[in-house]
Amino acid sequence: MGMFFTKSSDVCNMVREKFGTTDNYLVAVKRNSAPKDLLEWLLLPKLLYAIDSGRTFVLYFDNTGIYEKELSFTDNAPFLLIPWREVYDFSFKDKGNKIYLNVNHLGKTYSYEISFNNSLLKGNRERLQQLLEHNFFRATGKVAKPAN
Repeated sequence: MGMFFTKSSDVCNMVREKFGTTDNYLVAVKRNSAPKDLLEWLLLPKLLYAIDSGRTFVLYFDNTGIYEKELSFTDNAPFLLIPWREVYDFSFKDKGNKIYLNVNHLGKTYSYEISFNNSLLKGNRERLQQLLEHNFFRATGKVAKPAN
């Protein structure tokens, strides 16, 4: 299952099989930090850079943490857990037609772009609204805060 060969229904079924519900997930593109982006752009061939800098992931949120799985050419990869207790900072920035989520996991920040205008991303806006209403199911009591 790669991004170009995956349908929204395939992602929904994959999440339902693993978690039993399809309310708490988002389809996201993982983004590099600006310095890493520049370094890779200078050092990597352009095609490899384009592929590496925009990998698609499914993020599933519950009170345990964030489960992450890359949409790749194989379905065999498991969902990886990022426990809330290991998340030092969790923020988001609303850009209108997309949201940037920043997750600081054990001192390393991961940035995800959550877009709304693509058939694979169908339902992202509604699921994001529900996740915001439930504070992304963070059990720690910390509120996800908008980034500046």
